[in-house]
Amino acid sequence: MKPKISVIIPLFNEEEVLPSTYQAVTDELKKGSPEFNYEIIFVNDGSSDKSSVALASFYEKDPGHVVVLNFVRNFGQVPAMLAGFSHASGDCIVNMSADLQDPPSLISEMFRKWQEGNKLVLAVRESREDRFMDRLTSKIFYGLMQKFVNPAIPEGGFDYFLMDRSLNEMVLKMEERNIFIQGHILWPGIKPVYLTYNRKKREMGKSHWPFLKKLKYSIDGFAAYSFFPIRLMSWVGLTTFLLGILFSVGILFQRIFWGTGMPGWSSIMIAMLFLNGIQMMITGVMGEYLWRNFDETRKRPLYLIDSVWSSQLQRSGVTLR
Repeated sequence: MKPKISVIIPLFNEEEVLPSTYQAVTDELKKGSPEFNYEIIFVNDGSSDKSSVALASFYEKDPGHVVVLNFVRNFGQVPAMLAGFSHASGDCIVNMSADLQDPPSLISEMFRKWQEGNKLVLAVRESREDRFMDRLTSKIFYGLMQKFVNPAIPEGGFDYFLMDRSLNEMVLKMEERNIFIQGHILWPGIKPVYLTYNRKKREMGKSHWPFLKKLKYSIDGFAAYSFFPIRLMSWVGLTTFLLGILFSVGILFQRIFWGTGMPGWSSIMIAMLFLNGIQMMITGVMGEYLWRNFDETRKRPLYLIDSVWSSQLQRSGVTLR
């Protein structure tokens, strides 16, 4: 019996690029159909445009290979990915974006790596045709993650990957809320193999991954898999304390030996603002960790599924996870 690949494609308001994405992914999978069976799982993350119309046409055209999950509202990219993982029936699972910046032609190469016995295959961005600021912030972020969180994270990061079904089950068992998906994938310790590619410039539509979402995702990565921010704040606090002692000793010496105090309102205000700024920063870091702990205890579902379009399982109504 031929193995099966499940291709997960999360999307939000991608009506312009969806037909091209569907055609490119389908063409690639049909090329490999002598070697494997396949399914394409589109996860509609509460799109407000005509994405659902396009998805309905894909399902009507090929119900044997297309599955559509429709969320009640927008929950975010990572919950959409997890919803796709939980509905995947393949022996291996591929995750890719809907914007065609990641080439579907790599699917067959990742499958061959999987056939060789590799349970995790990462498509790593050797170069990217994005804006300079996007390239710079990505390099800085993933460089920090590689150094302080997990050395297996490639320098350019990854969103496009294949994992074995056994790894998929491990990932789904980790029921967390504020998830850094790359950390989730690598946490079990399965050694990845890498395929490099050039990340293309987005040709149609616009990105729905703004700076604030990227910032929140970055904080999730550090808060979920590293105590480095807290340790850094501890060292900053200790260093400031020692500097304060040296500063106080200096003032005392001036007073005793030269009979002069430390003149100036400006120096006092600078010291107060500096110390108060450090205190607020430390409080903010602690708050990020405490908030995530509180968020975990509420046990709200990561997403709500309004309907599932599948030839094997078709239903409507809210599904929780």
